Amino acid sequence: MDDFTEDEDQQFFDHINQQSDDQSDDQTDDEGVGRPTTPPSPPLQYQQPRCPVDLNFDHLPHYIDRPHFVHQQHNVQPPVGVLEVGMTFDDKSQCIRAIKEYNIRNHFDCRTIYSDQRRLHFVCKLHENGCTWSLGACNSKRHNKWIIKSIRGHHTCLVPMLRQDHRQLDKHVIAQIIQPIVKTNPTVSIKTLIVEIKTFMNYTPSYKKTWLAKQKALEMIHGNWEESYVKLPKLFGALQSCVPGTVVAAQTESLYEGGEIVPGKRLFKRVFWSFGPCINGFAYCKPIVQVDGTWLYGKYTGTLLIATAQDGANHIFPIAYAIVEGETTSAWGFFLKNLRRHVTPQINISLISDRHPSIISAYNNPSNLWVQDTSHFFCLRHIAQNFLRGNSNCKHLKKPLMLADALATSWGYSCE
Repeated sequence: MDDFTEDEDQQFFDHINQQSDDQSDDQTDDEGVGRPTTPPSPPLQYQQPRCPVDLNFDHLPHYIDRPHFVHQQHNVQPPVGVLEVGMTFDDKSQCIRAIKEYNIRNHFDCRTIYSDQRRLHFVCKLHENGCTWSLGACNSKRHNKWIIKSIRGHHTCLVPMLRQDHRQLDKHVIAQIIQPIVKTNPTVSIKTLIVEIKTFMNYTPSYKKTWLAKQKALEMIHGNWEESYVKLPKLFGALQSCVPGTVVAAQTESLYEGGEIVPGKRLFKRVFWSFGPCINGFAYCKPIVQVDGTWLYGKYTGTLLIATAQDGANHIFPIAYAIVEGETTSAWGFFLKNLRRHVTPQINISLISDRHPSIISAYNNPSNLWVQDTSHFFCLRHIAQNFLRGNSNCKHLKKPLMLADALATSWGYSCE
């Protein structure tokens, strides 16, 4: 990075301001019709930045006194937020955020006319209409900070009728505002977040923008989907290291690009795991295993399979889990085979499930190790639910069916 002096930085911003003024004077043609102008070309050329945006809300500058901005009336416009020459920021993204929040809180709007790794320059969006406000900031190599170098003019463009939304109140700014709320309550509704944003910023964003901001806030807190899947090997490695006896079995696929295998990269397909204490504890449970699956929701869908047992006090005892692509015969075979091999190798085990064809097919496959010395039964609760779903006139049979299920379970496992 070139080390420019402060005088050179100031000369640069003066040059940009002069060009902006010249273009404002010349923006109309001979007939007086306005025409768009292109951003001025700077005297020096720089490489465009390609750096990630830091969305950490905790590092916003101290000059924004947030408690004073709650419940402000639109007919009263006290000075809220201050930008001053000499203010410093840890990085470029923090500097941009501060400028955005200043304009949002004061009901102004600005646009970027120059941005690179060294310098930023903003002018009012209504600069061509006579508003003289402009701001310049640069990256000081000596201080290793971004510094506001110049603030020229004042905003004279505040309209008396405020808009419902603000152009610069984008999903990134909203995500920073709602991050503490989402962290405390990840299931908070979008309508509640809109109310909080309106109270905090005096603007009402759209439902879509707020929904996107919530997804961004969740990503800021928990990471994105791709990062989570990349961490799976480390997670299971830590479990095996910290929980002795834990078993993990994973399947991956080759990654293809342009019809060729990409070396060193694999695609996640399935994973089975069972904790060591669960494996050891099953030896003291009733010789019964119940399996079921449920859908996963999110960017990457799939199915969570789970196997549970029952201890001597009739308490549910989970023993194994798997994440698979869906309830297919292959996926259930993968789960049942690992379950039998690592967790339930005992004889005279009874497997209880619903009547899903994939489970029946996987159980009857000899390679999955369940055909010999085990029995397969269907869950009466699932049968009752399916029966009542197709026979709405028989709802009076629901309680007798559930009672029969409970009595059968109690009788079957209390007799020796």
